[in-house]
Amino acid sequence: MRSKDYADIKKSFKPLSPVEMVRVALVNGINPEVEHNSDERKKYLGLLKEFIESSNANLDRLFEFLQESNADKRNTKAIGGIRTTVHYDSKRWKELNYKTLEENGVIMPLKLNRSDLKGLAQKLVDLPRHKVIGLSQPIEREGIDYLKHIPPRQKFVLNGKDVVVAFAKEHGIELPGGYLKRGGPPPVSIYKALADAGFTIKAAMETGTGVIRTDDYLPRDISALVVKHLNGDELRMHHHDYVESAEFWLYARAHELEIAETLGDRLKADGDKYVLSVYDTPSKSRMNLTHRVEICYLPDFKDPKNKTLEWMKTRVSCDCEWALNLRNFSFGLKETKHTAYTLETHGGMVILQLQTGEDGILIESPKNMNPIPTINFSRFVDVIRYQLMQGHKNDDYVKETGIEILANEFWKIFGLEKMYWPKEKVANKILDGFY
Repeated sequence: MRSKDYADIKKSFKPLSPVEMVRVALVNGINPEVEHNSDERKKYLGLLKEFIESSNANLDRLFEFLQESNADKRNTKAIGGIRTTVHYDSKRWKELNYKTLEENGVIMPLKLNRSDLKGLAQKLVDLPRHKVIGLSQPIEREGIDYLKHIPPRQKFVLNGKDVVVAFAKEHGIELPGGYLKRGGPPPVSIYKALADAGFTIKAAMETGTGVIRTDDYLPRDISALVVKHLNGDELRMHHHDYVESAEFWLYARAHELEIAETLGDRLKADGDKYVLSVYDTPSKSRMNLTHRVEICYLPDFKDPKNKTLEWMKTRVSCDCEWALNLRNFSFGLKETKHTAYTLETHGGMVILQLQTGEDGILIESPKNMNPIPTINFSRFVDVIRYQLMQGHKNDDYVKETGIEILANEFWKIFGLEKMYWPKEKVANKILDGFY
């Protein structure tokens, strides 16, 4: 995540409009920390002078200050006022000339080829901070509901037949013939074999890497990870929510915003199996606002052999505006009513909090239903958020569905090892600045 003001929670999670993206890119163009040559930095300085109402002398001072490798800290305060002038929300900006910006390489127009979303994802991985890609059309195809009535081909089912068959083959598990014909979530009859083989959500995702790279899945634009329940309900999860949950969890800790359990193990059934846990989490729209998260049936994050398959029946609901708690909802070919749950940002934060030790350090578990993103993947999501536009209107930034589709393309290219379970500490790198 990038922000110019982490003290303001609403601004921290604010998407940038295309105009603001270009403004940020122009300022990054004079910063030597963004790797490009000095001639290009001077070209960007000229563009800043064209599009900002400020004296050339002030912008020259800012430029010279940034070029100094060991800039005198005492001068930082003196230059602060000029920096404020070039912030993306400054009133000093003039109307941008998109043709000029394209001619000078600030905006890179790209005709979207939906049969090569993998190619777009690859371009984004290597995109420097002083460039913005301008797509010819939105990533989502018209006529497809990627959010609510998601077609089967736009879902990746983590406990679906394709993943279960591949996992069973890897571990020598014999599957019933009836299951091979009908598909769906795995039958109870093989639960013990799956649990003994360690079919955690991490194992399902790792096996899924091979599946999503097959010829059947490569052309698909996938907008949701799905866990199917035996009763036909489903839990939907998203890569961008995994990233945002980690960002917001770190943000909450830095600003002493509490994730509080309000109802826990007082409600039990079947021995030690929790029926319901309720948590109050911070809101990303206001400091003094909380959201209620209800979670049923979570894996045991501490004991590797206990509740291994619990993730296949986890239910999550949140009262925030971003959660889809679709009850009595029809999906698929039949008109049977089901519930589609969503593990969005606040639910993910709860899962991260449950894995935090007394020393405040997050203990990563193979059962983690909100895996920690790597720096590479976190920055890839940032590039989509802040350097990819789909037009010139204020809301022509890439929405969450588009981010999710490209995140799954990243998965196809690089695999999970580039996305989650980092070997390095990432806490001080995920929350970044714009400049």
